[in-house]
Amino acid sequence: MRIIICGAGRVGQGIAERLSLDHDVTMIDADAKLLEQVGTRFDVRTTIGHAAYPAILAEAGADNAEMIIAVTYSDEVNMVTCQVAHSLFKVTTKIARIRSQAYTHPAYSDLFTRDNLPIDMHISPESEVSESILQGLMTPGAFLSADMGILSSSEGGVVKLLGVEITDKNSPMHEVRLEDVYELCPDSGAHIVGIGRDKRLFAPKDNHKIKLGDRIYWIIPTDKIEHMFDILGLSEGQSRHVVVVGGGHIGLNVAKQLEKTHKRDTKNGRLKHTVKVRLIEKDSERANHAAEALERTIVLHGDGLDPELLEEAGVSNADLVVGLTNDDKTNLLLGALAKNIGAKKVVSLVNEADLANIKSNVGIDVLIDPRSITVSKILLKLRQGRLSNLKSLENGAAEVVEGIVKETAPLVGMSLVAEELPEGISAGALIRDGKPIDLSNRVKVQDTVILFAEKEMARKVDQLFRVKLEYY
Repeated sequence: MRIIICGAGRVGQGIAERLSLDHDVTMIDADAKLLEQVGTRFDVRTTIGHAAYPAILAEAGADNAEMIIAVTYSDEVNMVTCQVAHSLFKVTTKIARIRSQAYTHPAYSDLFTRDNLPIDMHISPESEVSESILQGLMTPGAFLSADMGILSSSEGGVVKLLGVEITDKNSPMHEVRLEDVYELCPDSGAHIVGIGRDKRLFAPKDNHKIKLGDRIYWIIPTDKIEHMFDILGLSEGQSRHVVVVGGGHIGLNVAKQLEKTHKRDTKNGRLKHTVKVRLIEKDSERANHAAEALERTIVLHGDGLDPELLEEAGVSNADLVVGLTNDDKTNLLLGALAKNIGAKKVVSLVNEADLANIKSNVGIDVLIDPRSITVSKILLKLRQGRLSNLKSLENGAAEVVEGIVKETAPLVGMSLVAEELPEGISAGALIRDGKPIDLSNRVKVQDTVILFAEKEMARKVDQLFRVKLEYY
């Protein structure tokens, strides 16, 4: 597929890194130095100029492009770029990064339609990152948490994709085969679909042993998570004191959502807030804006790397510290400092994949990669029609996909046990009538199937969901 990416910033480069492996990619940016970096690192063509200018789009090959992805720093430029690509060049699929909620409010849902602004999909890495962090708060003990089986349920996901790292030799899972782990939780319906070991990420067999340092990817029925984690010693206490460092789009959104966290008092039935939030922001204007926008959060103006300010924010007693500044190194250093002071758990936002490798050395518990989240949504759009959900894992080393099985798809009549699946693919769930059922059942039309696939097997997974032409 011929794809044009507008914007060579961190998000644009992350998209280019993944898509250039399988597609013909051209990147547009007004910054010649950024394009030089991109041209050196990835197999892409580059065009210097303003992304919304018709002449620049024409030079980049918009006449023959099938998709345009506008991820510049300006929402308005991204929207105009998509409009020009549609009106003048008839580009089929148009994706825009829209950061401001002023454009994405549900009241204006008709804005991004073919008759108005012809944008087929708008993405907000900031909103997606916020959602990822909040999902993690609901599943303590996991470094990754994402709803799956959403189409089969009106309330969240029927199952969740969870990532858990084995950091303790005394863990009930250490040096234990997968089949024995399942015996510890015989009625959980949980499946280990992938194991990350060192720099590898693979689909395991039941006789694989879990090692210290392994990153375990599970598909677990949502209503069984708490009980199962208790049995396996993976549970952590719910975060009640959270310190957010960085008051930009992401930090402000996370703080707002945390303010809404509550539970019902068993004595009087009233809802009560359960999380205390402190937000630190270095920029005075942003700090003032955050103080006005937030209701119960205490906003502190100052440097998030100042030990005295961290003490004032209560980091030494914090259940969770989240580093969300726009500088990766600051977020990592903050995490190390917070852990040293006494924070129980640290989450850091990191865009650069190379920096992610030092996570364990500085004591970071969870890394959030906004590029991976964004790429997952774009890959889903590229393969829409077959898949309804997709999560890219570990910089594209593997992915977890979900789809509803159509008539004539190869999956119909298959069993999802390991013996019937190709090497490099494992099954996470078979959902029928809104409920997970045993993987040994034969797949029927309209079942939801969730599969894990190593990078090299992504196309094979697509083939399993693909229907024959006579279906149409």
